[in-house]
Amino acid sequence: MRKPRMQTVVAMLLAAGVLTWMIFWMQRQGGNIKGELEAETDRATAGRGGTALFTLAFLAVFREGLELALFLLAASATSSPLATLIGALAGLVGAAGLGW
Repeated sequence: MRKPRMQTVVAMLLAAGVLTWMIFWMQRQGGNIKGELEAETDRATAGRGGTALFTLAFLAVFREGLELALFLLAASATSSPLATLIGALAGLVGAAGLGW
């Protein structure tokens, strides 16, 4: 295994930081988030629904994409391209299976 470069270490730490922050945030907000999201969605659809819902969905997907990019960057710098691809595909299949 090759030694990770400084930018790889920074990417790993950044990815771990984003994930850790998200865990603590979800722990604090988990009890209220469902009702709050439903109420805000109802309010948004009553007014400017399209823009508000698009923004909410865009930001949620963007955040998840950012986390994925950081993890894949860190993984690709410390493992072979084939191992990174297999791991990414296994995660995608697992997520699809859980979603289904």
